[in-house]
Order: sequence, then C-alpha cells, then structure tokens
Amino acid sequence: MSEHIDNTKNNCGPRRKTARRRPLRHWKWIAAGLMVFDALAVAFSYFFGLWLWFDFRYTTIEETYLLAYIHFIPCSGQAFL
Repeated sequence: MSEHIDNTKNNCGPRRKTARRRPLRHWKWIAAGLMVFDALAVAFSYFFGLWLWFDFRYTTIEETYLLAYIHFIPCSGQAFL
C-alpha cells in the first residue's frame, strides 16, 4: 500500500521576518545596558574605595585625590565601553 502525503498544506502559517530580528534587537539593548552598568560600577567602586581609605569622611579627602577621580571617570568610561 502506498500512502500519499499532501505537502501543499502548511499548518505553521506564514513566517514573519520581524520575529527573527526581535531577539537580536533585545540582545543589543541588554548588552548596552550592561556596558553602561559596568562603567558606572567601576566609577562608583573607585569613589567608594577612596571614601573608605579616608574613613568614610568626605571632607577629609584631599583635593588631589578628588581631581584624580574626576579625571579618571571619563577615561575609565571610555575604556570599559
């Protein structure tokens, strides 16, 4: 006995091209958010270490250290992004 299979019917429906792009676009947003979070975490940890070094007193931090921190933020942000 020979059974004939009809391949003309497609039960899956038409495929959308936008559905294939959606996960990639979502991945890019997640990656960009993680990069920004990483840069902010590095800047915060540098300041927290400086603050810890001076016993949690912001007023005792010398100006040279604060200026170095201010100059470090843009450089580290670019390096980590």
